[in-house]
Amino acid sequence: MDISAQESIDKLRQLLEKQIEAVRKGDFSCFDELAGQSDAAMSEIAQIDVSERRKFAGQFKSLMDLYKKLELMLSAAKDTVGKQMNQIGQSRKTMQVYKNNE
Repeated sequence: MDISAQESIDKLRQLLEKQIEAVRKGDFSCFDELAGQSDAAMSEIAQIDVSERRKFAGQFKSLMDLYKKLELMLSAAKDTVGKQMNQIGQSRKTMQVYKNNE
């Protein structure tokens, strides 16, 4: 089980790193696709025996750090999109005022 457990952990790490890069590039369709693959990798990791998990404690911490980084990046992207939506809303209001004053 060690080899498949290690492979599953490595696979998830690679997927998380790719997700981080996709968010950095603003490629959210790629992010969504990778998120589905990450779910499958997480299911594999969930099958690891509790006794074996201790062997991978440091790697699990590393995965958690990647998840935290991804979460922060998604939060920042959400904030950016929210600000852009507010700007669009303000522009629409301004255009409506101009249109009504014609």
